Amino acid sequence: MQFRALTEELLPTLKTEGPMYAYSSEDVKLTIESGDKNQMREISQHFFTVSGIYKRLIYLFAAMPKFYTLVIPHFFTEKVPENKMMKDFVQALDFVDNLNINLIFPLINLSVFKYGIYYGYLRDDKDPTVIQTLPLAYCRSRYKKDNRYTVELNLTYFDREFVTTEEKTQAIKQYPKEIQKEYNRYKSGSTSGADKEWVILDLDRAICFKMPDEIPFFLPIIIDLIELREAKNIELSKDKLELFQLLVQKIPFDKEGNPVFDLPEAKEFHKNALKMLQHNQGIDVLTTFAEMDILNIKEARQVQKDNLLKTERSVFNEAGISKMLFAAESNISLQHSITTNESVLAFLWPQYSDWLTHATNFTIKRNNKYAFEVWFPPVTIFNEKELQERYIKQATFGYAKLLPGIMTGMKQSSILNLMKFENDYLKLNDMMEPLKSSHTQSGESGRPDKPDEKKVDDTIDNENEGSQGGE
Repeated sequence: MQFRALTEELLPTLKTEGPMYAYSSEDVKLTIESGDKNQMREISQHFFTVSGIYKRLIYLFAAMPKFYTLVIPHFFTEKVPENKMMKDFVQALDFVDNLNINLIFPLINLSVFKYGIYYGYLRDDKDPTVIQTLPLAYCRSRYKKDNRYTVELNLTYFDREFVTTEEKTQAIKQYPKEIQKEYNRYKSGSTSGADKEWVILDLDRAICFKMPDEIPFFLPIIIDLIELREAKNIELSKDKLELFQLLVQKIPFDKEGNPVFDLPEAKEFHKNALKMLQHNQGIDVLTTFAEMDILNIKEARQVQKDNLLKTERSVFNEAGISKMLFAAESNISLQHSITTNESVLAFLWPQYSDWLTHATNFTIKRNNKYAFEVWFPPVTIFNEKELQERYIKQATFGYAKLLPGIMTGMKQSSILNLMKFENDYLKLNDMMEPLKSSHTQSGESGRPDKPDEKKVDDTIDNENEGSQGGE
């Protein structure tokens, strides 16, 4: 017992622990297997807060699409009253502009990728019309009608989330009249049935955008993120041990094999050494009666670092994106990875376009002679320049002339207003000629020259030789 007590006092005190996540990989696996979507979303929110990689992945996909809009009239009959149609067209443009699509839709996209779903409500009782976000944990969508998802709200939200009567009253006032009315019916006992606390919201105003499975899109990579953190903690501990120095004091023995110093004296030797080295962070003291040896831990360091890199790569492989998007190393296969990432948006773009088209026609009170489609060009932060060049080329051949304009980020209404101002008020058509190009000037032909950074070395050498020969 004396030896055990002495051993505990004479051991070194190095700590090599690192921070860990609130959830283990086993916790995440069990949650995924259970199908508890609310718990999945809580885990996703936690890692969005504490993991830089997870947050950047979600921000990347949320900001990837450029929400440029084009309002297109659709005519159902040959005779359309032009004045009425143009009046409705301007109203449709105003509706889309006032929603601030470029601001609100990236935030909606963020929610879809973080939680797997978004619920909202079109507040056309406000001026201008706005989209109000509904509490995710108290909403559900079980059906589709007219190709749109229905939204149900659990009215117990107000009783559970707000404690005092004053807080509850103020919260209810922030919601549409429809929800206020249904909550009052629920509290008065006018509703019945097993799901009496649930109410189906107005299909024309309720909003639901979601991934097919309604779960956070990057949830599976969280397991790899946890393993990456654990691997980094191990690596950090090994780095500390590699830099750590240990001063060993061995207590001598006499010829009979007994310690020269008794236990109290050994303790004093140990305390004196600790006091002498108390300001040296990278060294500790061990006082022992036994023979000591040290193992070289440097020999396996390269293998350990390689394993850490493999663990880090597995995170991006599970996410289905290239690590080079965040830390460029080369251009090999990067474009293919980007194209694959953009394909994920195919689940969301049609939902956004269909809802905005319906909301626009609902707002202007659609008639049987014409309607308006709100279209999102498939533009992302990666293909914007390529599509802009394509739309400009198409416009020179007489195709949609507004597309190149909205690709600059201008609203469709702003482009039309600017064109009217330039032509009708400033008379710039009479004062200015169009810029010369291969399509506006027949004397010039051939495609424009590539910039030097896109030319191969042989092309640059040939051009240099040609220019020198001409001199």
